[in-house]
Amino acid sequence: MFFYVEFDDGDKVLLLYSKDLSAAAQSEDFVYSEPQLFPLRFNAADAPKRVTAIHDVFYLDLRYWGYDWFDALDLPNAYVTTYVVRCEYVAWVTRHRYRFIQVRCPLLDEVLFTLWDQ
Repeated sequence: MFFYVEFDDGDKVLLLYSKDLSAAAQSEDFVYSEPQLFPLRFNAADAPKRVTAIHDVFYLDLRYWGYDWFDALDLPNAYVTTYVVRCEYVAWVTRHRYRFIQVRCPLLDEVLFTLWDQ
């Protein structure tokens, strides 16, 4: 996941999500202001306690499917505007020692498994 970040000196760059980026106060404010970033509020230990309402609806950024696919959509202001699709949490799945959340995206007719490993 990348974030379009503007620094105090005016530089604007895409930065890969990292612990350093998430530790910044501005990052926390941004995550709390954007409903589709709800899962980034928690680490792997907290997630099952916080994301408990299966079938809750949330909005997933289209960039999730990759930048090549996203760029091919040729959307206006693609790196400034956040384009999302409606999804819902379906189930928690444990495989081996990893925990995944299963997400259904009706519009794109897909079921996603996202590893919660932060």
